[in-house]
Amino acid sequence: MGHLSDVAAADKDFLQPAGHCIEIFPNREFMKITLWGEWANAQSDGLVVDHAKAVAQMKAAGARHGFFLTLVDMREKRLSEEVTVIEFRRSFAANTPSMRTAIIVPRSMSTSIAERIAPASRLLITYTENEAMAWLNSSLPYNTKTEVVVNSSGEPD
Repeated sequence: MGHLSDVAAADKDFLQPAGHCIEIFPNREFMKITLWGEWANAQSDGLVVDHAKAVAQMKAAGARHGFFLTLVDMREKRLSEEVTVIEFRRSFAANTPSMRTAIIVPRSMSTSIAERIAPASRLLITYTENEAMAWLNSSLPYNTKTEVVVNSSGEPD
């Protein structure tokens, strides 16, 4: 499974199409969402639909609502801090299935935006996956086997 991050790294001025990948690990109540490219409302709507499908699959497999650990990697997603705060605040105001969420952002974005989104006990914004995973799963073994992947077309990989 690949995405366009190699192209973006080669040419930062390239307008990269938006996309996402959602990987779920119901046995660990863990979800990883990777976002990339130039986003608009249509892409956000598609993500909402795919996220709802992934949550339903997690619950069907026995994961408990309110106990999910969620990692969002948006290092390759291009949008402003203000839009990021609005998007994630809306998500946290809804009945989120996540107990804790770690968001990996590009270094051009301040990690202090976390305090404008959700309580510190529920959200970490960081620049590295290692820090995010340590915060989410400090007492859980990390399982690298993907059980279900939903890509930006909405189809399982």
